[in-house]
Amino acid sequence: MARPSILGEDIKMHVIMAETNLSDLDPEHYEKIGAPVPDFVVQDLKSRTAVGVLGPLIVFVGTLANGFGDLLNNVVGYGG
Repeated sequence: MARPSILGEDIKMHVIMAETNLSDLDPEHYEKIGAPVPDFVVQDLKSRTAVGVLGPLIVFVGTLANGFGDLLNNVVGYGG
């Protein structure tokens, strides 16, 4: 799932809807036509958030913790 995010590609193909000229994966389309937002749109937004925001954040924090682990141990008092 990270590859589409890195390359800037979409996970799913967008279909532009004629009524609103918005993507079928955009919740605003369903709000404009007065329909409930389908579950697949909600799941797509959650996937995009996980891949685009949370994934890189976790990797960054993990890299800092592992890269400076010995310094963190000295600060906390576990170092030798």
